[in-house]
Amino acid sequence: MLKITGVICVLAGCLGAGFQRIAQEQQRLEHLREILRIVKRIEDEMRYGKRTVPEICAVLSGCGGERYRSCFGEIYERLMQRQGRAMEEIWRESMQKCFCDVPLREDEKALLMQIPDCLGMQDECTQASSIVQFRELVERRLRQAEDEYDGKRKMIWSVSALAGIFLVVILI
Repeated sequence: MLKITGVICVLAGCLGAGFQRIAQEQQRLEHLREILRIVKRIEDEMRYGKRTVPEICAVLSGCGGERYRSCFGEIYERLMQRQGRAMEEIWRESMQKCFCDVPLREDEKALLMQIPDCLGMQDECTQASSIVQFRELVERRLRQAEDEYDGKRKMIWSVSALAGIFLVVILI
């Protein structure tokens, strides 16, 4: 009876670890989708609303996920304080705090960090074309992650189940 309980616990633990890893991949996809929504909103506000960066941050602080709303609210407040710091520096510091426990890869985190490079230009047309190229890059990354997800999900389930079975065989 004790061995059966141990077998069940080992299998449940391995499958639970696999489930947790799959949940992280789903969260990663959700964060990439949220980043894409943010970039699209920035593009719309620049093109049609003719807004400045602080105004865009104020708009973004009122929509989207809680993590990003508070981050853009912080950027807006710090930009309005006019402490003499560069917008890029304020943006990157706030995004660093925002991304402290987000399940994104480093290159994916860098995507949102690069937005000030597109917004720092003086010419409105250049800004708009830069943000369009940036949006297309984010869309490609999201499609790539979505394509990889199904294969990863199956592989993670298989590996976690096989690891559980392997441990059970070794322990018995």
